[in-house]
Amino acid sequence: GREWLHVHVADVSQWVTHNSLLDRFARDRSSSIYLPELVAPMLPVCLATKALSLFEGIPRDAMTFSALIDADGAVSDYRIFASTLENPRQITYQKVDDFLDAKDAGGYENAKKVNVGGQGSALVRLWELAKRRTAYRFGRNAFDITLPRSNVRLLPSIAADGSKGTPELLIRKSEDASSRSRLLVMECMLVAGEIAARYAAERKLPFIFRCQVPAAKVPPMKIDDPEAESVVRNYQQVLLARAAVSMPVPSAHSGLGLPQYAQVTSPIRRYSDLVLHR
Repeated sequence: GREWLHVHVADVSQWVTHNSLLDRFARDRSSSIYLPELVAPMLPVCLATKALSLFEGIPRDAMTFSALIDADGAVSDYRIFASTLENPRQITYQKVDDFLDAKDAGGYENAKKVNVGGQGSALVRLWELAKRRTAYRFGRNAFDITLPRSNVRLLPSIAADGSKGTPELLIRKSEDASSRSRLLVMECMLVAGEIAARYAAERKLPFIFRCQVPAAKVPPMKIDDPEAESVVRNYQQVLLARAAVSMPVPSAHSGLGLPQYAQVTSPIRRYSDLVLHR
């Protein structure tokens, strides 16, 4: 049946007011920059990783994006409002994956072996809503593109005489971006972006919409290794797809399979998201 999904995002605009010193600092940087050896945050670290983070058990200001999800995954109603919330439990991606895997293997009794702080039933409901949303988007011809990801690190080295040596380049395969916990979070962020764009479009507000025109889909290939075939097809699909663009008028985002979309879930590290929160 229909069920409400609530997505809470830190309300950065309460701290970073328009044209303040902090705002000008963030505007000049425009986004956080992630490099192999360091991160250049858009906002000061004391805010980005402390005062603005939704830590467990600490009341925080937030923007809440609530969507009523129908049985087919469509959003039939929505609410957007400022809120104050207290995160009941911080759970790692791995814990969520372990819990869902344990439930599939042996039901709730088996899943109790994984400590998720009493949030088991909520996680199951969230995963069911995420699957519903994924099916809805794919029904609208969204692209299913999963590519291998890697973590790149530069490790400092010390020469025999004690001086700094040539840094060592370390490349490792990153965590699976297609894990259920990460897909769950992704679908929640997409719901927030869809209803934010819908809110602005219905009220004809000045807004930054993200749009993408349709692209041809790569046909199946004859490669014996299914995993290799998937990687090759997905890379070719990326090459065929037109880049998503920012526009002042609403339009469909074909890659996501959404009628309209805006980025609003990362105001700590992306200035355009902060602007839209305001």
